[in-house]
Amino acid sequence: MHLPQLIYPTQKTYAPNTIYLNKPTCGGSLILGKSTNFVSNPSAVQTVTTADVITVGGSHAKIKGGSNVTGLKLGEGTYDGQHLWLMNEGTAQVNFDTDEATSRIKGANALHACVAGRFYHFMWNATDSLWYRAA
Repeated sequence: MHLPQLIYPTQKTYAPNTIYLNKPTCGGSLILGKSTNFVSNPSAVQTVTTADVITVGGSHAKIKGGSNVTGLKLGEGTYDGQHLWLMNEGTAQVNFDTDEATSRIKGANALHACVAGRFYHFMWNATDSLWYRAA
């Protein structure tokens, strides 16, 4: 079995089969070979209201909102294949816009609720500029 080497890089060139851990260079991210950010520093909780855009600044976002929050949109991804873990830390369910083009979520009409105390995993598809929810 071949295990990748674990190093702290001094440059921003990433080789395959290598795991990099470097808070100053990578923003606290774990980078797998030539992959994208996989794990990043915790983000601040974004308080959302109706029709807000949820800020996507890395691999995860935390939100909370009051009752009757609807029409939410996810911000655009940065690169094809970007992962996003979205956590609702609030005590109330919030709802995405049901239109794909508006919410930026593939199949938004089927996934419109973001239940309190749960997290959701998405992947950005740069081809159609939509987030796809993990099955």
